[in-house]
Amino acid sequence: MKRIILCLTVFCLVLCVAGCGSREPAPAPVTDPPAQTAPAATASPAPEDTQPPVPEETAAPVDPDTVFYFANELEAGRIYRQGLDGSGLALICDVEAEEVTEMGGTLCFISRNALCRCPAAGGPAETVFSEHPVYGLCRVTDTALLFWCGTGWDLLLCAYDTVSGQIAPVTDRLFGSEVYATGGRAVYPVADPETYELDFYCYDPETGASVPCPEKDSQLRTMFACGGFVYEYDTEADAWSRYDLETLEREAVAFGAAELDTVLGFDGTSFLMSSMSDFRRIDRVTGSERATVCRFPEDECDDVRPVAKKGGTAIVSTVKYTDVPAFSGTEMWMTEQTRYYAVSVADGTVTEITETGQAGSMFADGSFPKMDVSTARKPLAMALCSLFFQGYGRDGALPVNSKSHGAWLDLADRGCDIILAPAPTEEEEAYLAERGVEVDRKVFGADGLVFISGTGTGVTDLSMGQLKAIYRGEITNWKELGGTDHAITVFYRNDQSGSQRQFEALVWQEDSVPDFGSLGFSAMNEMDTIVEECQADPYAIGYSIMTYLYDVFNNENVILMGIDGVAPTVATVSDNSYSLTLQDCVVIRSDEAEDSPARRLYDWFGTAQCDDILRRYGLTPVHPQA
Repeated sequence: MKRIILCLTVFCLVLCVAGCGSREPAPAPVTDPPAQTAPAATASPAPEDTQPPVPEETAAPVDPDTVFYFANELEAGRIYRQGLDGSGLALICDVEAEEVTEMGGTLCFISRNALCRCPAAGGPAETVFSEHPVYGLCRVTDTALLFWCGTGWDLLLCAYDTVSGQIAPVTDRLFGSEVYATGGRAVYPVADPETYELDFYCYDPETGASVPCPEKDSQLRTMFACGGFVYEYDTEADAWSRYDLETLEREAVAFGAAELDTVLGFDGTSFLMSSMSDFRRIDRVTGSERATVCRFPEDECDDVRPVAKKGGTAIVSTVKYTDVPAFSGTEMWMTEQTRYYAVSVADGTVTEITETGQAGSMFADGSFPKMDVSTARKPLAMALCSLFFQGYGRDGALPVNSKSHGAWLDLADRGCDIILAPAPTEEEEAYLAERGVEVDRKVFGADGLVFISGTGTGVTDLSMGQLKAIYRGEITNWKELGGTDHAITVFYRNDQSGSQRQFEALVWQEDSVPDFGSLGFSAMNEMDTIVEECQADPYAIGYSIMTYLYDVFNNENVILMGIDGVAPTVATVSDNSYSLTLQDCVVIRSDEAEDSPARRLYDWFGTAQCDDILRRYGLTPVHPQA
């Protein structure tokens, strides 16, 4: 993602910025944007499920020069500490985090678009700033952190003092996301609101002041900061220069870096770098000399990303994008395989960090359980397979999709070990009893039953009474609802489908369910078919499951109907303001052993890591009272 942001930033520079050498220096950036952009920091609990007990293994003191901290992608962004030699993996904070930044004895990070912090020794997280979405962090010193936030194109740059807890504005005209820090100071670009010409400023956290950086005849350049200097590459002159952030004096340098390089590490003499020209290669740059130290195999790596820098060691992750089978059959799923490595700047020695974390150890001595799922939970099952099969390299059978009814029968017949499905019907409960099977089940996530229509109806909201009248055959034309003068095409699902049982339970409740077939409505056997029919017919109405609709169809060419004035969204499902909220269960047989793969996965549902994966797929985690 940072590579993409960097490319876009440079592209914007090329398009929008002309030379600035002849202009008068711009005034210093505003230092007091509207008060709401920089309130004093007040510690508050981090987002829900982010305050676990301190893990015992993190309580012992550690040498800060021998460890680094990172958001482990294999653990849904949990914050881990790792030794520079690849040993001693320890969970520090059980949150979904991005951009973990070590600030002395404190870790600052972004969690759910908020700036948060936790002790580096391990412990609960607290929210520092959440008034605007936070997009990026830049560590200036052990106690001074810059972060940028805002909405849309209006980016605010603020400074956070981790000792006093105070947040102060720096500028409300930040351009892009490239903020650089080294030697106890930082450089950032601001844009003229009318011309979008750029000025660069140097920020001093001790005084809180910013001064203009040396100007050049051209701003078509790329930058990075390291070793107390800001290095600039002028694409027109094909030359490097650098300036000292303390003296702000500029000098030309012979430098072996390439345009758009990413600095992975620096040992005081040499730089470790990856380049846009070859994402798999890592080079060492010393002065004007450049040499390749390693190149990851093409079948194992598509990209190398920086994770952390500590002295002469760079921590990187490699990412491999792979199409793999997701379910029994031919269905394919794009997955990311992430691996972590420590690379020595001095000699290029590469050490793989093989420890996987808590979730990765669940099936280390066994196979992933046989899973059967409803159609709505296919995307979630794919995500779990991506994590455990590709991410952790575990073994096991691919899941199957027998749909809601078939999954319950499959569990009763011992054809699978665990299912993700709605609660059982009376028929399914009777089948379990007939087979002598008792189950353990718990609700894990909330979703929404959503009504969709074609794009030509002229109606975007229905009352519950109007909805029932349509499905009773009492309202047959959209003009009766204030819409287009056209007959309504009505679709419904077959009796055994999960969405049909939810439709009957949530919409009809105590009312008798009409005989939809006798009314001339069309039954659809597949969940995707009913969506496709509503896409094809601009006057149709049908229903689906909210997360499935977004995950599979991206809500394309259909209208999501509001019900009684409330639109179906993750937020309205989460706060129960949307009336057609449904819940799904994870289910295993009661006779599963305590250490069986199925029981382990069952117990994992309800953990903070699992909850964050649910949120990624639009589900609202649910933790019923025991």
